[in-house]
Amino acid sequence: MFGHPPACNPWGDVGQDDVEDIDLIVKGQNYGWRIMEGPICTPGVNSQCDKTGLTLPLYSYTHDQGRSITGGYVYRGKEFEQLCGAYLYGDFVSQAIWGLRTQGNKVVKHKTLFKVQSLLDLAFSYFDDDGLLISTFGEDEAGEIYVAAYQSGRIYKIAKK
Repeated sequence: MFGHPPACNPWGDVGQDDVEDIDLIVKGQNYGWRIMEGPICTPGVNSQCDKTGLTLPLYSYTHDQGRSITGGYVYRGKEFEQLCGAYLYGDFVSQAIWGLRTQGNKVVKHKTLFKVQSLLDLAFSYFDDDGLLISTFGEDEAGEIYVAAYQSGRIYKIAKK
């Protein structure tokens, strides 16, 4: 489970060429840019693949899952009790929303929660012509999560019907 901010600060990090990742941001840490892309050494930049002193990502994925991570929020709402404490985030290109759970600094569960096709099962009534194209997430005072659509700028609450 993620702690409450500022103790925990998961951050979606769009990669250079091949990898998207989630870092737990801690002041003073070195997350490896430019010599690393996620957990992978950058060819021609870090030929010895020296990871000394670097903080590697909590979680990463390659472009077979998505191509542009959109960082989200740790869910603290009441509408989806089973998601409490999970980090919800998405991908602009694949239009997926995932949930990630941790114990300490280790991922113990990662699951696709929604894809743009299945979002119609929720309380969404309109999508951009090109789909949802998740540009950002938001959170209200009750801990419920919202997503913003890039093309239209519309904001949608993730909610049950």
